[in-house]
Amino acid sequence: MESNQRQFKLGLIHILLTVAILAGSVLRFARLKEIPPGFDQDEAVNGYDAYSLFLTGRDHHGHPFPFAGLESFGDWVSPLLTFITTPAVGLLGLRVEVVRGVTATLGVLAILVIYLLAYELFQRPALGVAAALTMALSPWAVARSRFAIPPAVVPLMVTLLMLALVWTMQHQSNRGFVALGIIAALTMASYPTMKLYVPLLLLAGFLIYARTLLSFSRESLLYAAILFISIAGPLMYLSLVDPGGKARFDQVSVFNSGKASVLFLAQQYGSYFSPWVFFSLAMVILGGVPPHQAGE
Repeated sequence: MESNQRQFKLGLIHILLTVAILAGSVLRFARLKEIPPGFDQDEAVNGYDAYSLFLTGRDHHGHPFPFAGLESFGDWVSPLLTFITTPAVGLLGLRVEVVRGVTATLGVLAILVIYLLAYELFQRPALGVAAALTMALSPWAVARSRFAIPPAVVPLMVTLLMLALVWTMQHQSNRGFVALGIIAALTMASYPTMKLYVPLLLLAGFLIYARTLLSFSRESLLYAAILFISIAGPLMYLSLVDPGGKARFDQVSVFNSGKASVLFLAQQYGSYFSPWVFFSLAMVILGGVPPHQAGE
């Protein structure tokens, strides 16, 4: 009897997870060419750079294998999405639905990864399904996945990084630790703010699992460090040392605006938890309603 109940619950979990993935896929792929309306200039540059990399190994400025950053107007764009897009546009053609299809696919993968993360953290499949459904149906996540711009990669990469961190520490896997170093570095290549967020997340994780760290072999720690530095090193050099790479940070940093009080920083941080971000803003992004009607 208990065995039958267990099989029924497991089957129900699989069905609900499948529903979450299918629903998330429909919301991300339906009329992908038309919604959002138009084709944003950042999307176009991303697609063309990916196409140029496939054909020549260089971006549209002629820089060879520019993994540290893609030169743009007054900025150096995070390169991960463009490199992921390269084989897609090379094989399927430089078209709107192909370029956006990459980020839509990554958004669907995030649904499965967040299920695995929740299950790994709590060992309760029901919580994993709840997390998957939340990611699948979240207006913010859906809107983000339909734009072929670097921020679209962040939900998947951050979730994958957290999964790698938790799984590696709980299973005390030396190979997992090496993979963690690679994933952490790639996450830093997904979006500029990840260059600060990832080190802070790793620091917090290592403090939580401080005793577990002693169980890893020196070789795995060394290999992970070498791979992390090899991938993330050029990114950090561009952002912290190179004058061109620092220009964008100097332009937008709140610390250069004269407003960087504790109260202002708290208000800015708290704004990310506003319903506006998770619901109304998504409609504006997708072109459903103008900002003044969405309660901005």
